[in-house]
Amino acid sequence: MNDWGWRERRTPGMRDFVQRGLRPLAAAVPWVTVGLLFMTIVMVGGTFTAERGALFALPDTGVDDVADAMAVSLLVPTDKGTLVFFDDTRYLLDDETQMESFRAALSEKAARIAEGEDAALLAMADWRIMGRDLLKFAAIAKRAGVRRVLFAERQGNGGLE
Repeated sequence: MNDWGWRERRTPGMRDFVQRGLRPLAAAVPWVTVGLLFMTIVMVGGTFTAERGALFALPDTGVDDVADAMAVSLLVPTDKGTLVFFDDTRYLLDDETQMESFRAALSEKAARIAEGEDAALLAMADWRIMGRDLLKFAAIAKRAGVRRVLFAERQGNGGLE
C-alpha cells in the first residue's frame, strides 16, 4: 500500500491499544456525542417551556361557530401597534389608559344587552394580528363582562376585493 509520502508522527504501535475492529466506532464517538447533545438540548428546551395564556383545543375540520353578535369590534395592525375600533372610537391596544376606557365602554354595552346570554362580541381581526394581541383583547373583554368572544374568519379566495 502506498503511504503517499505521509509518515506517522507518533511512534508505530501507538494505536495498538484499540482493537482493529473498534477503530471505526472510536472515530464515530465524537459525532455521536454531538448528536446526543443536540437531541438533549431540543428535548429539554421543549419540555420545560411554561407560559401563561389560554389553551385552545382546535377542531380537525373548519371552525363553523356562529353566534349573535351583541357588539362588533375591528382589530387592525399598524406601525404604532394594534388598533381596536369599537362604537366609532379608536383605541390603541398597547396603551393602558385607552384600554381602560375601551373596557368601560364595552362593559356599558354589555350591561345594556344583558338579556341575550348567547350574545357574543364579534371581533373581526386581520390575519396579521399576533396571537398575544388576540389573547390580550379577549382578557380585556372578559374583564368587561363579556362571556363569549367570536373571532371572525374572512371567507373568500384570498385576493383583494
